[in-house]
Amino acid sequence: MWKDNIPWSREIKNNMKMEFLNWFEELSSLKNLFVSRCFSHAISGQHGISIHTFCDASQFANAAAVFIRIEYADIHVNPLAAKLRVPPVTTTNIPRLELLAATVGARACTSVIRAHQRYQVVERLIMTEHKKNSHARLQMLLNVLREHYWILNARKTVRSVLSKCVICLRHAKRNVTTPSASLPENRIKDFAVFEITGFGLAGTLYLKGGSKEWICIYTCAVFRAVHFELFLSLTTEAFLQSFRRFIARRGRPSIVYCDNGGNFIGASNYFKSVNWPEIAQFSSMRRMQWLFNPPTASWRGGFWERLVGVIKHILRRVLGKAFLPYEEMITVLCNTESIINSREYIHASEKDSERIHLSHNSFWQDFRQIGVPDLDQVDEVVLN
Repeated sequence: MWKDNIPWSREIKNNMKMEFLNWFEELSSLKNLFVSRCFSHAISGQHGISIHTFCDASQFANAAAVFIRIEYADIHVNPLAAKLRVPPVTTTNIPRLELLAATVGARACTSVIRAHQRYQVVERLIMTEHKKNSHARLQMLLNVLREHYWILNARKTVRSVLSKCVICLRHAKRNVTTPSASLPENRIKDFAVFEITGFGLAGTLYLKGGSKEWICIYTCAVFRAVHFELFLSLTTEAFLQSFRRFIARRGRPSIVYCDNGGNFIGASNYFKSVNWPEIAQFSSMRRMQWLFNPPTASWRGGFWERLVGVIKHILRRVLGKAFLPYEEMITVLCNTESIINSREYIHASEKDSERIHLSHNSFWQDFRQIGVPDLDQVDEVVLN
């Protein structure tokens, strides 16, 4: 009908009608056709499995069929897929039709392989072995499977199945992370060094003789320079003396950040009791603004807590298990302070050897050299 351009509404001729009716009656014989779909021999004990594709073409049609060949005590061949196509209406030579049949065969074979990879029985087999072996990971599971089975494109197939294991996904899932908030305005504006300061305690030190002291770290919130002080006690008065020494050497800050330590809160209460109108009559000094971390948000002090980790990293390696006298401990802290303040803001490139790299000392220390080789030699002579 198609070749003769017969429309669907026109009645067909007798010879064509009889040909169609004969074909229709032959369809009833298909119920007697049996095609084995059982691949039980491929489950275990096989010696070899291979897939074969056959294709051919004629002037009436081109076709392709895919078979699986299994060697198990005997040779078993089962059909997997088949495709049939009528040739184009335009006249085409046989070699071209055979080429079209080969294309149909390649597509049928690829479809069979992909279907085998996604086959539900294969997925259940992989998942069963995965759970049986204590939710083994990819490489271990591949080794277990290959002892008994051969899965086509095994690594990709097993990885796809493992991605659906709910238990493994639950344990491999990372914690939800919250984007970091923007820095406050007073930490990104152009201020003098230590004008915006944060401070906190960096830990306990044991001195020679058994006495304890505490390190207080002051750090600039903008330039991240540090200053260390040593406490003899955790009282508010001891902190106020330390704060006075810090201001005498580094300058008076306008804003200070700190946690909710008792000595810090006590110092803030002392400052609140100051009669600032009276001070304003004879001084241009501005009142310091104290900003405390919320009681349940200790992470707000992260910009000085990070430097607490840096000083502990150095002191653990320098002091070891030594117990130093007070004067020597002050010297070690000053050296540590100098080393931390000399760290550079950017990576030192070997190509830019003549370029001056910025460090924390660049903004508040005119003399760049911090080494004391002469004093080191003097100490060696004194100690000997």
